[in-house]
Amino acid sequence: MTTYGLIGTHRGLANCNPGGRFIVDGIRWLIRQIDSNAIFLPVEMMEEDASGWDMVLAQADVLLLCGNPRFNLDERGVYWDLGIWRRITQACDAGIPFIDAWAGAAHPFPLLEPATMAEAIASLRKTKTILSYESRAAFCIARDRVAEELLKSCNEKVALLPCSAWHAIAEHGIVAEEKDCHCITLRHMPGYPWIIDRALAIQRELQQERPTYILTHEAADYRWIKARRQVLNLLCISDASSLLRFYARVDKLLSFRIHASIPALSLGAQVCNVSMDSRSLTVDEFSIPSIPFTDLEDPEFQPRFSRCTSPPGAQQAIDVLQTIFQRVL
Repeated sequence: MTTYGLIGTHRGLANCNPGGRFIVDGIRWLIRQIDSNAIFLPVEMMEEDASGWDMVLAQADVLLLCGNPRFNLDERGVYWDLGIWRRITQACDAGIPFIDAWAGAAHPFPLLEPATMAEAIASLRKTKTILSYESRAAFCIARDRVAEELLKSCNEKVALLPCSAWHAIAEHGIVAEEKDCHCITLRHMPGYPWIIDRALAIQRELQQERPTYILTHEAADYRWIKARRQVLNLLCISDASSLLRFYARVDKLLSFRIHASIPALSLGAQVCNVSMDSRSLTVDEFSIPSIPFTDLEDPEFQPRFSRCTSPPGAQQAIDVLQTIFQRVL
């Protein structure tokens, strides 16, 4: 009986991004395919969780840091990208193997070659500090090519795999339903209020086919839209299971969130993924192209929607995790 410490976002509150939950839920499901008796110890990623860390140090056999953009071009450190390493180091020093699971990177526009973006991020003092900790990982899984480049610079044990959020629907037991609506998933984008007007124009067009919702994942996104415009069919859904059930019904999705695009694709939706930074490279691993958000400034813009025609099987991720666990446990 093995106990897995899962550092991630575990809360389902209105001010918390459910995309983090999808990452963790996918990892939970993948681990259960290997170890049906797995015991999970959740540890909060976004803020200090003293009780969670006490349980990890007392009981965990292995520790996984689950998802989120690990690297960016902001020299300022926050708890989830810099502060948390004190705790991870404490666990490593106690002999608990550590795995970085589905790390990502965020480089702003203009997007360049992955190696070039990785080089720019690696130049930051904060990044050098993070990579010094990553060198201690028993294994690193990247979810995009920029993160892969960065992790390979400090650790030879690295794999690039499609984001674990794809498997969240299996953890929740949710399957595709009748496609009876379209959706535009927006996020809070300070300085770009014109996005709301363009989204509403596209909503009016899609509404001619099916009821079309403007959807947000967090309260801050909802308030940003609500304060500026009266919006037909405006929703905020932060509960992970409810959100997946909603996406199970969506036919066409114009998405400003990668963790709207990925679960919707896993449920058979046609998706147009909108890129705001290099996090969109995560969606590349599902063979879906992304468009720059600036394309929407063109009043003639028409979104092109695509289904995932080559869904990633679970076996590759299962094989990678199984090999890691056999090595460290």
